[in-house]
Amino acid sequence: MVDLLHGVRVPDPHRWLEEGASEEVRAWTQAQSAFARAELAKLPERDALLKRFRELYDVERVSAPLLRGGRYFWSKKEAGQEKEAVHWRQGKTGEPKVLLDPNGWSPDGSVSLGSWLPSWDGRYITYQIRKNNSDEATLEIVEVATGKKLPEVIEGAKYADRTATAWDEKSAGLYYVKVPPLGGPVSVADRPGLAEIRYHALGDDPARDRLVREATRDPKTFHQVAASRDGRWLIATVQHGWVSTDVYIQDLRAGKKAPWTPLVTGQPHLYWVDPHRDHLYILTDEGAPNYRILRADPRKPARERWVEVVPERRDEKLDHLSIVGNRLGLVYLKDVSARLEVRELDGRPAYEVKLPGIGSVPTLRGDPEDDEAYFAFESFTVPLEIHALSVRTGRTDVTYRTRVPVDTAATTTEQVFVTSKDGTRVPVFVLQRKGAQRVRRRHRGGGAPRASGLHAARSARARGPLERRAARGGGDHAAPRPVQGGALPGAFDGHGPIPPVRIGQDVDRGVRLGRRPRGFPRALRLLTVPPRARGDRLPGPARDVRRQRRSRRPHARTQVRGRAPGRLDGRARAAARPGEGRARRRRQDPGAGRGARGRIRVRAVADRPVTRRGGRLWAAASPRSRRGSPRELKKARR
Repeated sequence: MVDLLHGVRVPDPHRWLEEGASEEVRAWTQAQSAFARAELAKLPERDALLKRFRELYDVERVSAPLLRGGRYFWSKKEAGQEKEAVHWRQGKTGEPKVLLDPNGWSPDGSVSLGSWLPSWDGRYITYQIRKNNSDEATLEIVEVATGKKLPEVIEGAKYADRTATAWDEKSAGLYYVKVPPLGGPVSVADRPGLAEIRYHALGDDPARDRLVREATRDPKTFHQVAASRDGRWLIATVQHGWVSTDVYIQDLRAGKKAPWTPLVTGQPHLYWVDPHRDHLYILTDEGAPNYRILRADPRKPARERWVEVVPERRDEKLDHLSIVGNRLGLVYLKDVSARLEVRELDGRPAYEVKLPGIGSVPTLRGDPEDDEAYFAFESFTVPLEIHALSVRTGRTDVTYRTRVPVDTAATTTEQVFVTSKDGTRVPVFVLQRKGAQRVRRRHRGGGAPRASGLHAARSARARGPLERRAARGGGDHAAPRPVQGGALPGAFDGHGPIPPVRIGQDVDRGVRLGRRPRGFPRALRLLTVPPRARGDRLPGPARDVRRQRRSRRPHARTQVRGRAPGRLDGRARAAARPGEGRARRRRQDPGAGRGARGRIRVRAVADRPVTRRGGRLWAAASPRSRRGSPRELKKARR
C-alpha cells in the first residue's frame, strides 16, 4: 500500500494490520502472542514476580460510596475475584447486599461490567454490559430493592458511561448517548460523529426512544449529557478532541420540543458544566491555564453575564469540581500533591480539609443537597482510604482502609525540588525506610573517578535509597557519603565538606601503584583519620582522587594531593595565576605535579580496603593479585 500525500509517495506496508476482523490479522496476532508468552515463560524470575504481584494486587478494594435517596452504592472487589461487584445498603446501618456481580455472568469471564449510575431516589440503577470485555456495550436497568432486571435492553451504549447518562428527577426515565451499529455506511472512524442523545422511558421499547439531540456528523466530536437535580435543565456538551468543548442547554419545563440554547461555542477552551439551583457552575481554562470556576444564569446565558466565583491560582491547578451539600468541593493539585478545599456557592472560602499527608484525591462524591460526602485518598505509603466528610462542619472520619501485605508504617515520603536548565522548578519524591542511610554520589569530571558503582558504600546502598548528585565545578565533593537520616548538620544543600585524610602520618601526598609511571587514575579505598569533634562523619572508606581543583568554599576540607593548589587541612595555597603551567607550579611547589617525591607504592591492586597495623598501612589482597596475603604499603622516594 502506497499513499500519495502532497505529491509524495508514502509506503505503508503495515496497512493490512488495520483490518482487525480478517483471518490473516487474527492469525498473525495469535502467532505474536504465542511467541511472546513462550519467551516470557523462560524468565527465571517470572514465578517469583508473579507470586509477589498477586500478593500485592489481589487484595480487597472498595470505592467511595455514592448516596442516592438514602441508599449507599459502591463497588467492591474481593480478594481472589477478577472483577468488581456493585454493593448497596439502606442507610448507614443497613446490611450490605450485592446488586451486580459480573464474576458470575459468564463461565469464561468474557462478560464485564462497565459504568453504572443509580437514579436520584435510589430506586433504579442503570449499568453497561460489555461482552468479550470490549468497548461495545448495552444498557440494562435493575430495580434496587428487589434486584429484578427490567425487560428492556438498550443497544448502542458504547459511550453511555456516567458522563453520558442522566436520570430525570422522577426516576421515570433516563437520557443517554447512543451510537448506530457498525456495518454498511457506518465505519469505526465515522462512528463518534453519529452519536445521538436520546431519552428512554422505563417500560418502553428502546427502539422507539425519543431523539433529544441530533448527531454532529463530525467524527472528531463526542457527546456528553447531564441533568439538574430538580429536572429543569438539560446540558449537552460536544467535545472536540481534548482541546475545546461546546455547551448547549435546554429548559425541560418548556416542553419536549424546547429549543437548545448555546451557552458557549467555537472557543478554543474547555468548559465543564454542573447545574445546581438555577445556576450553572463552569470549570474552564478560558483565560486560566490552571482553571477557574465561572457561574452563569441559564435564563440569561450571555457570556458577558457570567461571574467568576473561584479565580485561577498560579501555583495550583484546579483539578476537580464537585457540588456537595450545597457547597463547592474543589480538588487542587500543588506540586503534584492534592489539596481539598470547600467553598460557598458564591466562591467564599469555607475551610480546607486536612489530608493524611502528601498524596492524591482521585474521587470526591456526594449528593448536591446532602451534608454527607465521601472522598478517596492514597499516596506512596498510604493504600487507598475512604473518608467521610461532613460538608457543613468539615469533620472527617476514615470508613475504609485497604489492607496490603506491606508494612508501610516503616516508610516515609519526602518531597524535594530540583531546578531544570530553563529554571523550571520540578518536584521530586524521595521514598525511603525510616532511619535508612542515604547514599550520595558526587562526581566531577576532568580527573575525578567515574566509578560504575558505589563500592565504598555498597552496604549502605542496599539499606537505603540512592540519591545521585553532581558535584560543583571545583570538584570539592568527590566522594560517596552515607548519611544517617538525611543531610549532615551544617551541610549546605547536601554538599557538605569531606573529612580529611591526614598528610604525613597515614597517607603522604599522592598515591601510585608500584612500577607505574603515573598516579593511578582510579580511586583507592583509604582509611580516614578519626572525624573532628564538630565536623562531618564519613562512615567507611573515603576516596582519594588523582587531582582536585581549587575549592570554592572557605575552610573546605577536601581530600587532595600533598601540595596541590587548593586547600588542605584548612591551610590555603595560592591559586595558579593566569599563564602558569604545570612546570612553573612544580618549581614553586615540587609536590604539585607529576614526579613529586614522597609517594606511596602500593603493591596490591587498587580499589581494595586499606588497614593499619602497628603504625603501618596494609592493603587487602585482590582476586587479581598474584599473592593472597596482605601487602604492606611501602614508602619509596625517587
